[in-house]
Amino acid sequence: PTNGGTYWYVYMDGTICVDEWWDSDFPDISGVNLYKLGNCYRTKEEAEDNKDKWIKFYASDDVLEV
Repeated sequence: PTNGGTYWYVYMDGTICVDEWWDSDFPDISGVNLYKLGNCYRTKEEAEDNKDKWIKFYASDDVLEV
């Protein structure tokens, strides 16, 4: 995302959300985590197109190993 720009993501309950991205010395950790997971989209339509996979991901009991 661009500094001050909007990005879209899928919340755990499947809601499509929008937020602003800010580059700083103290970044928004939730935004950074969404970005690193791949749940960070340029448009609402892109987030909607990926909604089902995130609902499945959040509903899973699997542990993500890093």
